[in-house]
Amino acid sequence: GGLGVGGSGVTVTTNRNSEFQAKATFEEGVTVHGGDAIRQTTTRGGDAVQVLHAGSEAVFKGGVFTPGAGCTVQVCGQPTSTGNSVQVLNGKATVMGGKFNGNFFCDQCDIEIHGCVELKNGKITGNLLDGSRIDVVYDGSENDVMIVYDDSV
Repeated sequence: GGLGVGGSGVTVTTNRNSEFQAKATFEEGVTVHGGDAIRQTTTRGGDAVQVLHAGSEAVFKGGVFTPGAGCTVQVCGQPTSTGNSVQVLNGKATVMGGKFNGNFFCDQCDIEIHGCVELKNGKITGNLLDGSRIDVVYDGSENDVMIVYDDSV
């Protein structure tokens, strides 16, 4: 998560000077939740999965990914935003399956999405390689997304 943010469910990160690259693979049966924003110093809900730094990669073959909820007016004095299902900062995500209950965020990253999907008007929609449906808002440069098209799903 970070200061003022509900905690991330899973962080995949490679140290900037490391010769070893971090990689995580998520498969069917895995459930990941980001932390909820629960106090005034929390600015938003946590991400379900965040991928940090060049060389880090998350591979999604299945599972359920739910971001943390933002804070309410009653608790924080003002509403705050929900986290992301997947946040990638300078890393890579490969999406072949899974259920994503929140947005994708990308900054200077690579995202591969496998299946019969399209990225249009800031949304990723269609069927992933494992047959699951994806319908998420995408926040990032469209140049960072590669669709690996497979019309068999």
